[in-house]
Amino acid sequence: MTASSNVTALKKPWHRSWTLWVNLLAAVLVALETGLDVLRQIVPGNFYLYVALVLPLINAALRVVTTQGLHLPANVNTWVARLSGRQEDAP
Repeated sequence: MTASSNVTALKKPWHRSWTLWVNLLAAVLVALETGLDVLRQIVPGNFYLYVALVLPLINAALRVVTTQGLHLPANVNTWVARLSGRQEDAP
């Protein structure tokens, strides 16, 4: 097993990340509230204040319990490398 494949073996797939799912849920809720006002009857008027206070705390707690990195598909790693100006290592 090469060093690269050994590192990949220690990582979990991105879709098993609680941190990503919590942040996606927060983004969807904020978008719904901002664009459609569908949550106005359910959430209080200071909804954004609660999101701004609670989301960083949830992210910090999830970061503390995180034990593995994320494994992204190869095409995503290439795309991120291109955006950041880095060259992807040849396989």
